[in-house]
Amino acid sequence: MMFGKRIQALRSERKLSQTKLAEEIGITRQVYGQYELGKSTPSLDVLADIADYFVVSVDYLIGRDEYSVLSYNEKDKCVFLPKELTEDDCETVKDLIASLHRRRLNRRKN
Repeated sequence: MMFGKRIQALRSERKLSQTKLAEEIGITRQVYGQYELGKSTPSLDVLADIADYFVVSVDYLIGRDEYSVLSYNEKDKCVFLPKELTEDDCETVKDLIASLHRRRLNRRKN
């Protein structure tokens, strides 16, 4: 299943444990582990939380889109990074956006 592989890759890229990521999105490590193994699928709310956490589209997570970094347009609130940016620059931008999303998610939970 594409979803399990994608979330595992995203988590590994950010050097997160399953436990830490599960805590961040408000589920147990066991439930999250089942997602990575393809033995379970998340609810729409959890799927959206995972997409928000990693700053990717749901379509990317489920394999309908090949691009994890989106471009920005005001209407859809998307971010496309210019090709001229180095890989390090892109990672810095993605980390900043992810941090802002996590902050928003934390505010929403409280």
